[in-house]
Amino acid sequence: MKRLALFGFILLNQFLWFHCRPASLDNVCDSKSKSFFPQLILSTSGESLFCSRQVFRDGNPYAFQDFTFYKNVPIQVRPISGSLSNIQLSPSPPEGIFVNLETGTISGTPTNLSPRTYHRVLRKGAFIGTVSIEVRDFTPSFVYGQFGNLNCGVSNNQGGCVNGIPFSASNLSSPLTVTSDRNGGVYVSTGSRVLYYPKAESVATRVYGQHGLFNCNITNANSDLSCSSSSLSEKTLHTARGIFLTPSQNVFIADSTNHRVLVYSNESTDANRVIGAINFSVAGGGAASQSTFSNPYEMAYDNVGGFFLSDAGSNRVLYFPIDSFSASEVWGQPNFINNGSSQGTGGLNIPTSMIVDRQGGLYIADSGNNRVLYYPNGTKSATRVYGQLDFASSAPPGSASVNRLNYPLSVALDQSDNLYVADYNYNRVMIFPSTENTAGTNAIAVIGQSGSFTCGIENNDGTCNTGSASAGNLYRPSGVHIDQEGRLYVSDTSNNRVLRY
Repeated sequence: MKRLALFGFILLNQFLWFHCRPASLDNVCDSKSKSFFPQLILSTSGESLFCSRQVFRDGNPYAFQDFTFYKNVPIQVRPISGSLSNIQLSPSPPEGIFVNLETGTISGTPTNLSPRTYHRVLRKGAFIGTVSIEVRDFTPSFVYGQFGNLNCGVSNNQGGCVNGIPFSASNLSSPLTVTSDRNGGVYVSTGSRVLYYPKAESVATRVYGQHGLFNCNITNANSDLSCSSSSLSEKTLHTARGIFLTPSQNVFIADSTNHRVLVYSNESTDANRVIGAINFSVAGGGAASQSTFSNPYEMAYDNVGGFFLSDAGSNRVLYFPIDSFSASEVWGQPNFINNGSSQGTGGLNIPTSMIVDRQGGLYIADSGNNRVLYYPNGTKSATRVYGQLDFASSAPPGSASVNRLNYPLSVALDQSDNLYVADYNYNRVMIFPSTENTAGTNAIAVIGQSGSFTCGIENNDGTCNTGSASAGNLYRPSGVHIDQEGRLYVSDTSNNRVLRY
């Protein structure tokens, strides 16, 4: 009798889940999904662990545990599973931020600044995890390269905002790109060296490309520690650009003028692998092919072990599978041997940066065409363009505006998939919303121009006239990066600094 009662209870629950669920919920791990009950049976029988986290060992349902949102920038953070009903945050999130009870999506537009607060994630009233939320504005809170002085922009600051020689672990000269590791440490490429800073420290503790010497910034530095140039090796760099880290914290550096990528592991500053050249003692380059490239800029990890490389000199983007020395895919060219520039939905002209979204789509900064393109996962034809009004246009705009770009060099995505673009020639960072618009999308925020979309002056003094470096302006930004807590970093190249917002 008890077994019959239990069986009847199960059938009743299956009927209710099937007939009472909202039609939009297709997540098999959601209790209102028509597939939840069969999946639950599989999970409890040990035949499937697909829903084990969501059903039995519920943890934080989001891809991030710590969130940084920026005031007046719309947000939309979905659960990892796509949707998850009956999710609440306790205490309630900061003003302007809401949680959809049916889908678990965190959305809204933060309206006030808020210090970092910690929130219990509840599902059906039960505790399943914790997230933290901070709301900031676009005022930098930390600066690398200028001894903490946000009003200084000199090269090789010797202290007191005085430029000069030598190079050091505390100063920068024309930094290009910035990235961070899972511990909050920061990597910056600057000339022919890459500096590593521990979390919240402005003095580097590790240097790549200079045989361990912080006072040198020499192309292909000599191993005799003389700060003079020599031949290539696993220890040298010549114009370091892009940097990315794998989940195991291997470091990839684009050694641009040597036309190669170097790979480092275990915090070593000696590379143990080279891509694009036959060995460490010779440069890469030459005719375009699957295994050679010219002036590589940035790289992007694809979360399955491979990486994308912007081959700027060959007007293309390459994809290298995990542990491969040869590319398996190419964007911007019909094959691996062509290298000409072009426009349209498939052409590229000096691509310099790319980023992959959570759906596997690819954003490419097509710098020479003054635009950013978006390619859905698995396609080689762009479906969205930012910075131009159509796919056929490529010329720079006559003046700054809300939907045009002038030599965009770097792209990043925040925790809501809003797009950040370093708009180099207009001395600003543009922020575009997550959208399906094909072309002509307006930016929702701008950094470096006192909130004005129609000004593109270097070191804007607040009146659209050139001033000196300050917390509110930029001068030729080359790199943007969002760390795992959602914090924005900008390589403010001609102000010889990196800003964290």
